[in-house]
Amino acid sequence: GGYFIWVEFPSHVNSDDFLSYSVEHFGVKFMAGGRCDPFPLSNGGGDNDNTGIAIRSCARLCFADLDRDDLIDAMTAFLEAFRSYMS
Repeated sequence: GGYFIWVEFPSHVNSDDFLSYSVEHFGVKFMAGGRCDPFPLSNGGGDNDNTGIAIRSCARLCFADLDRDDLIDAMTAFLEAFRSYMS
């Protein structure tokens, strides 16, 4: 809600890995879902349940400081980065 859109990727996509790829190859930045997890997994999952797994396949996109044309350009670049990452 607010000034952000929450995007859920397919479950096999690690948003930290996609973020690194998108910044390096397309200059596209976003907040990886794992940074928004109030209960991050510890010890590589250890004895925890699945809390935090799905959030690592998500991203938080901010649209607060962009005008319409910049939003269109940003989303076009984001989608291009994602399509490239998935291929």
